[in-house]
Amino acid sequence: MQDHKDRVRAAMNKFYQRQEKKEQGPQRKNDKPEKKLVEAPCKKLMKSWGWSYQIIEAKAVWSKKRQRFVNSHVKKGTVDCSATDNYGFSCWIEFKAPGRRADVNKNEQQLNFVRQKIMQNAFSVVVDSAELLEEYYSEWIRLRWDGDLAGARQYLLDALPKKRRDE
Repeated sequence: MQDHKDRVRAAMNKFYQRQEKKEQGPQRKNDKPEKKLVEAPCKKLMKSWGWSYQIIEAKAVWSKKRQRFVNSHVKKGTVDCSATDNYGFSCWIEFKAPGRRADVNKNEQQLNFVRQKIMQNAFSVVVDSAELLEEYYSEWIRLRWDGDLAGARQYLLDALPKKRRDE
């Protein structure tokens, strides 16, 4: 008799676990490698520098009330991170998976957003590693402190990924 009760209890627990998952909404199937491999180390670096930063989530979010995904209210083309460095300069960073920086060329609105921020003398880059962020920022801030605004702007424009030949 105890064996039967254990089987029923196990079946009931399994049923309730499945119901909890349904209430949470659908789970994303594909992984975003830039979150773990690029964004996390860059956040750690910016925190060590004392920057104030905000990660901008532009993804659709599951609405329990509507029982469907609802689009975010972020303008299309906005980068993944906005920040302010210790000197009060505006910083805009787009994170890409390692080796995939050129993918920004597929999104014309995002590329235009980055270029527009550069032309407004902000630090705006597309990176696929914390090391690249550090390299770009250290050279850009050096040029800024030397008073070479045009050089700093051109440095960031030249640092943007070039289109791949197969595109």
